Amino acid sequence: MFLTQGKTNWKYILIVVVLAVIVGGIVWYCYLRLPESKPSTTELPKLENKVTITTDKKEYELGETIGIIIKNNSSIENFIDYPIVESLVNNEWAPIKGSIVWTGCWVPSGLVYLPLEPNTLNSYQWDQKEKWCSSDSKDLNTYSKEVLSGTYRVQSRMIARIKSEAEDPNNISGQPAEMIYSNEFIIKETGETADWKIYRNEEIGFEFQYPKVYDEEKHREVCGIKEFDEHFTVGSLVSLWIEDSKGLNLSEYVDKDTNEFMEMFSAFNIESEEGISISGEKAVKVSYGSYNQRAYLLKNGEIYKFNIFNIEGPKCEFRYGPDESKYISEIEVFNQMLSTFRFLK
Repeated sequence: MFLTQGKTNWKYILIVVVLAVIVGGIVWYCYLRLPESKPSTTELPKLENKVTITTDKKEYELGETIGIIIKNNSSIENFIDYPIVESLVNNEWAPIKGSIVWTGCWVPSGLVYLPLEPNTLNSYQWDQKEKWCSSDSKDLNTYSKEVLSGTYRVQSRMIARIKSEAEDPNNISGQPAEMIYSNEFIIKETGETADWKIYRNEEIGFEFQYPKVYDEEKHREVCGIKEFDEHFTVGSLVSLWIEDSKGLNLSEYVDKDTNEFMEMFSAFNIESEEGISISGEKAVKVSYGSYNQRAYLLKNGEIYKFNIFNIEGPKCEFRYGPDESKYISEIEVFNQMLSTFRFLK
């Protein structure tokens, strides 16, 4: 017994304290000498971050092809997401639909990554078009629209492998390792040219280009732009009508208008119907022949109907210029109206 009745045994207490200090010290020493434990997780390999994206120029005109150079400067094969273009909108970057490399209406099997061989330079092109697919019909249709002037860049992400190629050649981690951005570049508005002039309607809020020569005195009466309550005419065959959609969506309105047109002009047959873009909006163009076409755009409950309609023959097609080396056709006027029409708001 450490304690006796009526008397404290200090000798035994001292022995216990000394032994406790010795044992505690040994345990603490051993704990400090133990190796640090680490969680048993798979560690991603360190990437050689040497992939760069650049453009062949810093400024482009609307419609000009943009060259994209993706360079893998490293000694290993790298993988990146398929590159896309971003536009600067309200001080924020927003992606443009459709990639540079792969733009079809199909999805390849497996993971969608772009392999970059070691120390290689890869060149691609962007046609300044935003692309998307629609499954409205049985077959997928590719739609596209021209982008507007502004500031752009190309972006992608580098991807890492978890296992070596010998272990599993298809095992890509799928985890973003690092974002890659190209230099910023500018697409400039071409504006008026030597042959075309901008018509702008501030009240309704739109603009489009038409031939400058139509404003010349000898052509103005027949070919100049004329404004009416619900429509505008350019030349002798081209017009733009603005009508209430009466609650119909774009497809419903096109079907209704096409049926009414065919009943009125039974000699015409539809040659083609295709999805297009006007002012960045989804539109539909119906062709009854090269000089008989209609394009439809729905905006804020109103239908914008673009027409070229030929019954009596064109009256505003002619040669012009100092040596009469230039020629204007009304189908060219129609196509120019569609490609340059822009909403101001």
